[in-house]
Amino acid sequence: MSYYGYFETRIRRAKSWLACAEKGYQAGSLATGHWDIAFVLYWIAFNAAFATDDSEQPNTTMEFRKCFAKVRRVGKSHIIHRAVRGQFADTVEPILNNEYLFKKYWDYVNGKPGSDNWRTYFNRENRRAIAAMAEPSEENTGKVLPILFARLYTLRNQIVHGGATWMSRYNRTSVEHGTPIMAVLVPLFIEIIEKHPKVKWGPPYYRPGLRGKTDPE
Repeated sequence: MSYYGYFETRIRRAKSWLACAEKGYQAGSLATGHWDIAFVLYWIAFNAAFATDDSEQPNTTMEFRKCFAKVRRVGKSHIIHRAVRGQFADTVEPILNNEYLFKKYWDYVNGKPGSDNWRTYFNRENRRAIAAMAEPSEENTGKVLPILFARLYTLRNQIVHGGATWMSRYNRTSVEHGTPIMAVLVPLFIEIIEKHPKVKWGPPYYRPGLRGKTDPE
């Protein structure tokens, strides 16, 4: 399959999951539990848009940084910057301050060696992100996004891997804050990618077609 064929596959997959996510988000609410499902569906759309064959799904701060760097390279970081600063200026900090969305905290809870100092990392990362939020520039927004998405990825894992009860009161605030962020940013990311087909976004993961067969999905 040609590069452009892979690009079309990436966009088709991302937009299909995005449509499902938006349907659930707009039709339901936090109280009905629809936002929990929408949150996961937005993550699938995000992965479909960005994931490549060398990374099944972005799952570390560094990998998120690589994703957002591609958006900056096409000169569209101002779109994401305006969305974050305009709509979520008061939402980002509560997410950052939630220790239950910090992976190293769960490493500590689960007795993983070397995780006793999780709070040192937590405080250091938060200081860096909150300081960046205090200076409203595109560059600083770019510093915050990987940290923000890494925290939301922990929530994603809690839900997808059965680490949370359906509509649990323990993660209501996280879902309440996280789903609207995904609902705004993921469509913007997909739109930016779709408008720049000549950029080498990379082949999608699980490329369609068996050996010798390259028909569309």
